[in-house]
Amino acid sequence: MRQLFHSNLKFECLKKCADKCCSGKIEIFEEEIKKIKKLGFKDFYFIENDKFFIKQPCIFLKDNLCMLHREHGFEYKFESCKRFPFCFYSNERDEIVVDINWACPGVGKGKRKAEEELSRMLPYLNLRYKIKRIGEKINFSLSTTVIKFMNIRAICHEILKNAISLPILLIFHEIEIDEPYYLPHVDILEQYVFQISNRAIYLYKIPEKMLEFWIRGNLFMLYLISRIYSRVLEINDSEKENVRRSIMIWDFLNNNIKGFSKSTAPLLVGLGKKLPLDLNLNIE
Repeated sequence: MRQLFHSNLKFECLKKCADKCCSGKIEIFEEEIKKIKKLGFKDFYFIENDKFFIKQPCIFLKDNLCMLHREHGFEYKFESCKRFPFCFYSNERDEIVVDINWACPGVGKGKRKAEEELSRMLPYLNLRYKIKRIGEKINFSLSTTVIKFMNIRAICHEILKNAISLPILLIFHEIEIDEPYYLPHVDILEQYVFQISNRAIYLYKIPEKMLEFWIRGNLFMLYLISRIYSRVLEINDSEKENVRRSIMIWDFLNNNIKGFSKSTAPLLVGLGKKLPLDLNLNIE
């Protein structure tokens, strides 16, 4: 198993936010349904395109805790619920690649290392269910054609245009992109750079010669989202919290909007190429 996230990354289940990660379209599997029906539960799922999903609101969520977990044990939770916020993939050699989703508010928090939490739950997972295959290379021809004639603001606009569920474009047009920019030095930023570097290599197959540009493009988007978020809510968080929240939002876009990562990867590389080399990335 190849772990993409940093060995020092922390993770803690906050429990209070369960109503967020327990909602939405959660796929479950036929074997699991049979197992839960034996406990006496009925009418907790629906079928769409020959796939099974939990009905919302989830009947198993009581007082922001999973009833299946609390009353019957972790092994009775649905596979999708057990795995979150970890994401599993298989490569061309049938090796398992595991990532972690920063859209979960508990990532980067707590005292226990995320890899310890992963080791604890691995015996209870059934990775036969729906493991996404990776290996497709992203076409970067866009970064040497269209992007050549675009400025930094135009590239950022193209990236954020894909974020259809967030009203950030309205705010983006009011924000000047200052140069140089600054992201404070915090441990989670360093850990996130480590993670997106691994994603570039093992998930998105980004060529090594483009890796530095990819990282710079991602960091600039974190800076921009940080400013947008502060402007929207008129807040002045601590630097560490603002960076963590920006990572959380950026990871949400990449993991929850279909095709977002693939469509924006060439744009991010192009953005990295456009940025002045003396910008203070501050990740050393």
